[in-house]
Amino acid sequence: MAEGYWKSHHQRAKKEATSLLWDESKAKTVSAIIVWAVMLALVWTFGDHSDVRSEIIISFWSTVALLIVLLSFYVWKFVALVPVRAKEQADELESIKERSGLAKPDLSKWLELDPLELEQVAWLWCGRAPAGKLGHEPDIMFQFSKLKRAIEAGDIAPDFPPLVMTIFKMQQHGVVVSGRHSKGDLEITAKTPVKVAELRRYAEAIGERPEFLFPKNAELSSAAPVGSESALKLAGLVRAISEQATQRDFKIPRPENDPFVIGYHSLKESADPVWIDATINQLRRDFLHACACVGDTAANHEYKERERWISETHKITKALIKALSGEA
Repeated sequence: MAEGYWKSHHQRAKKEATSLLWDESKAKTVSAIIVWAVMLALVWTFGDHSDVRSEIIISFWSTVALLIVLLSFYVWKFVALVPVRAKEQADELESIKERSGLAKPDLSKWLELDPLELEQVAWLWCGRAPAGKLGHEPDIMFQFSKLKRAIEAGDIAPDFPPLVMTIFKMQQHGVVVSGRHSKGDLEITAKTPVKVAELRRYAEAIGERPEFLFPKNAELSSAAPVGSESALKLAGLVRAISEQATQRDFKIPRPENDPFVIGYHSLKESADPVWIDATINQLRRDFLHACACVGDTAANHEYKERERWISETHKITKALIKALSGEA
């Protein structure tokens, strides 16, 4: 196989090198040689033989020069064709994969279903589009079990309705709750919904970056659309949360319908592509942490510490709004 590759490589390099020196038409090349031979014959017959010898010497060295140039072009083409042919072979392989159905699926489209069911997450985490039953795929089943344990341990928050989520958290802490919600509402099953933002947060926490959550080409495409309409709306949300958190009477906890609580959770759970940028996402985490610390220190009457956190909140607010707006 290797011998055949280099043989074809040699033939192609030779063809491209010769095409740089003369027309590839064999008829024209042969005609030029015949005209040159006839000219020499006429000079030999009707002219001085010394003229013929001079012509032959000139033709000889011209031919040598031509061959040297041709060899130089051949070596250049031979080397230059190596990366070209490598790319052609890679493109051909991708084309074969696409035609045969072996190409890597575009898993990012599944994020449009946000929230995702837990069994869908298990498939996607393993780099495969959801299909078939979990029990028939050991690697998928293993990942599903891992995600289920993470939810049960409180490392991943399922997307339950508010009341069900409250009861679920209470049960996690050993509090027995009775009421109209059945046991099935609180069990972690294959159909348990989970928000994409929560999955990204969990993945970063454990040091994993599954491709469906963090596309490799994201930062070169639409991964961080800073300055876009959605990013500017997030910048406005950050400003509003900051203004509420730095008010004189601000402290936590606060009612569920409080503007700060609504804005805080909206920013925390946002799955906008702008958060794929690690720097911007870290600023978001720092901002939310600083706001929470302002309210917590106020509730505990730690006024000096509160002032420090207010200053920190102002600083991070400016940095985050600047990053989201795409300002230099």
